Amino acid sequence: MTSIELEDLVKKRLEELLSDLMLPKPRGKELVGKVKVFTGFYPLTKVGDKNENIPGIAIKACSGKNDEVTINFDIYVYSEEGNGHRNGLLIIEKIRREFYSHPVFEFAEFKKLTWDLLNISGPNYEFGGLLYFNIPEIVVEEDCI
Repeated sequence: MTSIELEDLVKKRLEELLSDLMLPKPRGKELVGKVKVFTGFYPLTKVGDKNENIPGIAIKACSGKNDEVTINFDIYVYSEEGNGHRNGLLIIEKIRREFYSHPVFEFAEFKKLTWDLLNISGPNYEFGGLLYFNIPEIVVEEDCI
């Protein structure tokens, strides 16, 4: 098991979890869109360009120690309503319920979740969080002769 494999499994699970969720998009003809899930850093757009990646979430393995791996997630949502941050909270609640209800992966077990509202910039809201997993420790095998 590697952190890359765990990152891929979390991405797949979030894609399935959020597949039917439609949230507001910034500008453009389409007013709502599906939540896109990315690995690594969130794709950047040039200032003034329409960001086709909102609503979206980027996940990446960001740290580990012994038998624990931490997956970071960045959520980006858009709303021109005063309570638009609730779209981000909806995603967080879906993630929380999913991982606490089904904590075991093929080789890792979900441990806990933390999150924060990181940035409010006009109608754009950014949330960040961490998913903690336990993974099997690497055991050195002794030669059997």
